[in-house]
Amino acid sequence: MIDKIWKKPVIVLYREDHNQRTRDALAVLRARRLTLIEEEDNDEITGRIEDFFPLMGDISGLQADSKGVNHYVLCIYDDSEKAYDQPDRISGIVFPEGLSFIRDQYGKRTYHGSFQATRV
Repeated sequence: MIDKIWKKPVIVLYREDHNQRTRDALAVLRARRLTLIEEEDNDEITGRIEDFFPLMGDISGLQADSKGVNHYVLCIYDDSEKAYDQPDRISGIVFPEGLSFIRDQYGKRTYHGSFQATRV
């Protein structure tokens, strides 16, 4: 098992479409923490995005998807690790339980979510 943790990453979220490569981001997120767990014996990846909010875009359309119909791509930018022109990229992302959020006293939403992927 291989774990990888990013602290305060910027994440660009794309809807995955195998028929056509998209350059239009669905959303840009800022998270407190992103954790990945890669199983060495198979291609399965599980992850969790903690305490994030959208900097740009609308994530209200991301719903629970236990059947894996909607797949996404995450491009992860961490300025403390390497240059912004070389993001870590994970494709085949599904959010089986969707996203949850809490509201602060001003109505601002802070989200949390777990995801799965089968390939990098």
